[in-house]
Amino acid sequence: MATSKSPDTRRIGPRVTLAGLAIQLASFVLFTTTLLIFGLRLLRRPAYANPVRPFSVKNYRSMAPLREYDWRPLFIVMSLTCIGILVRSVFRLIEFSQGYYGYLAVHEGYFYTLDALALWLAMVLFCFFWPVRFVEGARDLYCPAPSYLSSPTVSDKDLVEKAGRGRFDGTDSVSSAGSTVPALLRLPLV
Repeated sequence: MATSKSPDTRRIGPRVTLAGLAIQLASFVLFTTTLLIFGLRLLRRPAYANPVRPFSVKNYRSMAPLREYDWRPLFIVMSLTCIGILVRSVFRLIEFSQGYYGYLAVHEGYFYTLDALALWLAMVLFCFFWPVRFVEGARDLYCPAPSYLSSPTVSDKDLVEKAGRGRFDGTDSVSSAGSTVPALLRLPLV
């Protein structure tokens, strides 16, 4: 459309792009709102607000092979990343609406601050707070331990069968990698 000889068709391309950026921003606002509502609702539940082994910055090692059983650091990282991407999306929408030679397009400082910084922060945060360490089952799927390191654990099938027989009260413990974690943490959120 940009190479069209008709001025009317040349104006359609930027409008379609601007509409696409607006739709992208609206959908990501919806996603971020859903994420924040979900996290805040979980924080109100005692089982999730007070984990058995709470996260500690002092004891956290980003490259350690151990799983973290506190979901809150991953929620905070995801929230910060989403807010950064929202700032970036608003910047891109405004920048594109001003045209190729608009104020934001010709000043690099705004680009580096409002666009590149948000993406850089997201990459850095997820390097240190790798989601596989916080999501049950993800480590087994994406980076399984060698067979000589694995220890016997209670399978999800055993937990479901035990719950179906009425003998599951959430206080049973599951031994995994040398630590004891309540079996309730292994159940998926419904």
